Amino acid sequence: MTQASQNNKRGGRDNPYSVLDVVRGAHRTLEQVGNIWVEGEITSLSRPASGHLYFSLADDKISFPVVIWRTDATRLGFKVEQGMTLVCRGTLGIYERDGRFQMYAKFAEPKGAGAKALALKQLKDKLNKEGLFDAKYKKPLPLLPRSIGIATATRGAAVQDIIKTIGMRFPSHLICVDVNVQGAKAPASIVRGIQALDNYGVEVIIVGRGGGSDADLDAFNDERVVRAVAAANAVVISAVGHEVDTTLCDLVADSRAATPTMAGELAVPDRAELTKQLKHLQSRIVRETQSKLGKAKQDLDLFSERTQRLINTELDNRLRQWNKLEKRLSSAHPARRIAEWKSKFSDLESRLRTHSPSIFIANSKRQLAELKSRLDSELTEKVTAGTSRYKELIAKLEALSPLSVLARGFAIVRKESQLITSADQIEKGDRLEVSLADGEATAVIEKVAPRID
Repeated sequence: MTQASQNNKRGGRDNPYSVLDVVRGAHRTLEQVGNIWVEGEITSLSRPASGHLYFSLADDKISFPVVIWRTDATRLGFKVEQGMTLVCRGTLGIYERDGRFQMYAKFAEPKGAGAKALALKQLKDKLNKEGLFDAKYKKPLPLLPRSIGIATATRGAAVQDIIKTIGMRFPSHLICVDVNVQGAKAPASIVRGIQALDNYGVEVIIVGRGGGSDADLDAFNDERVVRAVAAANAVVISAVGHEVDTTLCDLVADSRAATPTMAGELAVPDRAELTKQLKHLQSRIVRETQSKLGKAKQDLDLFSERTQRLINTELDNRLRQWNKLEKRLSSAHPARRIAEWKSKFSDLESRLRTHSPSIFIANSKRQLAELKSRLDSELTEKVTAGTSRYKELIAKLEALSPLSVLARGFAIVRKESQLITSADQIEKGDRLEVSLADGEATAVIEKVAPRID
């Protein structure tokens, strides 16, 4: 090839490339490399309002720019931060405007820790800074809740464990809301269940599931669920049923139960134990009252004895003074003065008789009798009031008992041990178990028809 032909060749001296041609050519060449993985430390991080991410990946010798477009950035699942070590997957190219080499990342994950674990840690730190986990916001459990709400999968074993435990310990008014406890729709479903029960006005809400793997607990680490628990007016018990791991729902709830059975135990007291405590308290009141009454009697006897000694001592002193005076008068034979002193002595003797210990003791005994009568009356009133209140509570509890509902003509219907609450759950030919107030029965469905309101 001659020198002239080389000069006329594309990219030669007489036919040079434009700057844009060179940049685009280099870009096409880099694109042919395809997707690659690159590891480096984030520097010069920028988050403009557009939602794109701009930063540089650097090692100990060099760095180059990286861009992650908004659609890819929203799918990362964690917050990219300055100084973080990332492993990025993407393509290489040239930014035409200033001819700058850069990487277009489609995916990135933290080095060492997975994106899911990092996202959970970042969310936990964020909520903790807001104070959602502070102990000062925890509400105490009521002693005897009038109504209890349960937000869980009603076809699972967890809800049956809760209902059974509450029924055995202290039967209460229960409201169950069926929610999804795993899957993409679970967080929104759980939030709706908590809000529905809270709006209904229950005093305690039990939210959770019957255990599961780490992935099954994702819904209870969702920010929406955590904030719904924190915003509830009712006392919330988290019963995720996973003793090893603690979810964010466990941290924000007022109380945490490791199992659904434990949640039922937290929600209501043991009626037998409560009755035992009431009887013990009644006996304690009687003992303390009797002890105070006995001490009052002892104090009164001691006071009477001391008063008697003081009076006797004073009387002896006065008599000794009289005897001395009488001797002095007798030695001088002053008849008039003797008569005057005898008159004073008689007056003194009369005054001493008016202050006789027997009169004081009689008055003290009368006051003691009145005090005993008042104490006996107050004790009887307190014991009667406590007994009446206890009977009233037992009557209310029995009225709320499922057995009382059955006695009014209602029945509990199950199919293969599953509770039937809707006609949609049965079909013709199904065998159903029917629980009545005084026994069990088996029924076969001949016809299913929806109720027309």
